[in-house]
Amino acid sequence: MESSPQNKVLVSIMIPTYNQAQYIKEAVESALAQTYENLEVVVSDDNSTDNTKEILESFSDPRLKYFRSESNYGRVGNYHHMLYDLIQGEWVVNLDGDDYFTDANFISEAVEIIEKNDVVMVGAKYKIEKVSTGALSNQPSYFDGDDTKTAVLDGFQAALVKYDALGLGHLTSVYNAELARKIGFYERDIITADSESMQRLIMEGDIGFINKHIGIWRYHDQNASQYSKYESFYETLIGINAVKEHAVKLNKNPEDIQTMVNQAMELIFFRVFRKIYQFNDFKELPRMFENMKANKVRKRKIFFTLRGIKKTLIVSLKHPKFLVYLFK
Repeated sequence: MESSPQNKVLVSIMIPTYNQAQYIKEAVESALAQTYENLEVVVSDDNSTDNTKEILESFSDPRLKYFRSESNYGRVGNYHHMLYDLIQGEWVVNLDGDDYFTDANFISEAVEIIEKNDVVMVGAKYKIEKVSTGALSNQPSYFDGDDTKTAVLDGFQAALVKYDALGLGHLTSVYNAELARKIGFYERDIITADSESMQRLIMEGDIGFINKHIGIWRYHDQNASQYSKYESFYETLIGINAVKEHAVKLNKNPEDIQTMVNQAMELIFFRVFRKIYQFNDFKELPRMFENMKANKVRKRKIFFTLRGIKKTLIVSLKHPKFLVYLFK
């Protein structure tokens, strides 16, 4: 006999939003379209100045709970407010107000894994939509080309392969809400607050993985990674230290911890380099290299990769001193 909704865990889809009126309807509709029955969809409007309020108040589905703040929490502050103050679910997934689900069975399949396994999170893959062109691309995952439908992995060992290589996203990660609060999710107001929090969480046990694309992450000028300045990326080093401290607390192997830290550092500085390249802002190179030296980051490991070598060559042609920095 099938379980009734009352016997199923409550899953919260939390949707933080701020001035995303052009996207929010699709995000909410995709959440309400989920086939899982014991579901709440919680929207926290961070005092939007557009017509977000009117759009959200047009929904009549009782599973939708709409909250509007009188002041602005900010991106990470809103994440924290929702997780600690607004949601009721035992499990939660964050769907930003400009993203949306494409697979109506995602939550149902995630809960099936949760019920059968002792996991702290269940993830899946996602696609990226470039809003300016409408083009879709797959976020790479080390499950690409694998016929495995679902898998259960040791979270820490999976992170060692490289957390970003898992292909997980905020919108594709259903996580244990109580554990997330216990380890201090969204405590640091940094651009990588989501991935830093997730990396600490998956160290706590096994994670489930659904090997398919279940949603769309929209890439546009208002993404935090697009409008953030260099300082925002340097600040993420705080998050890396938090991940390291959590691994030490859990008595993980010191060599494995250092491997994980090195990989995280390399990713951060590649993102700084990408912005330097994007904005043709070569005057930032000396500061970047000073920070890399202070953090003992392997320079050529970053720049001589498949994703970095083209940019490296172009910057070298435009800015010859770059090679001096690179090889000294």
